[in-house]
Amino acid sequence: MNLKPIQIAKKINKLANINLFADTRKEEIIIHRSLLTFILRSKLKMRWIAIALFYNSQGKSMDHANAMNSYKQYAGYKKKHKKLAKLEKLFTFKSDLIYDEINEIHYLKNKVSRLENKFTKNPLIQAVKKIPKEKQKEAAERIELLIQSWSWKQKA
Repeated sequence: MNLKPIQIAKKINKLANINLFADTRKEEIIIHRSLLTFILRSKLKMRWIAIALFYNSQGKSMDHANAMNSYKQYAGYKKKHKKLAKLEKLFTFKSDLIYDEINEIHYLKNKVSRLENKFTKNPLIQAVKKIPKEKQKEAAERIELLIQSWSWKQKA
């Protein structure tokens, strides 16, 4: 079966009769959150930041370090709480979901946004955008002359 992270979370919530995204440190929630993190990392091959972003999108504050810790704790929780192993076995996956691509898209969207902000706030770029196409060559020549004049003035 190929479930998305939210579908897995809903299934765990339903089976354990809990809310994984509740802002609490109750052991019952923590151990199931750890199970979800384990499944997202080991079965879906999600990256730490993607796991953290998923939790945050559901209202549970988390960063990549919290996700890593939750994942590491799972083995101990699994030994102590046998029901976790049973729940884990309910989730089997084919590996055709590629979350690295989603990470890359997220990274590129952020990069584009930062570049747009950088260039839309630059007054020189705004002025250059206003130059008509037929005048661009002339404008480029004048800018080059201006730059040359600055270097001449600095030498003098």
